[in-house]
Amino acid sequence: VQAARRENRRKSLEKKLEVANDNRMHILSEVQGKMSKMNAKLDIAKQNVETLELVKKVEGLETYNTKLENAAINREECLNKKKEKAAKGSKRASIISMQEKKLAS
Repeated sequence: VQAARRENRRKSLEKKLEVANDNRMHILSEVQGKMSKMNAKLDIAKQNVETLELVKKVEGLETYNTKLENAAINREECLNKKKEKAAKGSKRASIISMQEKKLAS
């Protein structure tokens, strides 16, 4: 009788242990699934951050290029004004030298 009780008790404990292991495996599987989803979201977030950083770099480069273009335009305008001024100066000089030649003759 005691041997039968011990056997029943052993079987009962084995069954409980099996159920506990099944529950543990089920919970572990759920946690792994959630971790996979979280890792996927983390990867997407990292990609978004990298994309934003690239966008900022591109915007910065575009701003820098715009400033360079504006500086080149301003430089060109300044050079053109200096050329016009020099041309006017040489016209005056040639007019004066022509007047001097007329006076000399």
